Amino acid sequence: MQRDVALYIQNKEVQEKIFIVLTEYNLQVLKIYSTVDTDTPVSTIGGILFVAHLLGVTNAAAWRDGSLGRDAFGTKGDEYFKLGAVI
Repeated sequence: MQRDVALYIQNKEVQEKIFIVLTEYNLQVLKIYSTVDTDTPVSTIGGILFVAHLLGVTNAAAWRDGSLGRDAFGTKGDEYFKLGAVI
């Protein structure tokens, strides 16, 4: 297991591919939850995807509905939203 983690950390291409797959999955789930739709501005979608990366997709949907989400280090969903919404 440690060898696999070490290989993963060293392989930026694999990390990038996994990140893209996870982001695409999160977007589909956010659409299912009606958190985003075709009328949602791209910058808003980007922000919510950043929140999903921080808190997980289900918690990002809850955050969008008004729940204040934080990660284990106290980072707020609002902070990550602002990072992702800058386009």
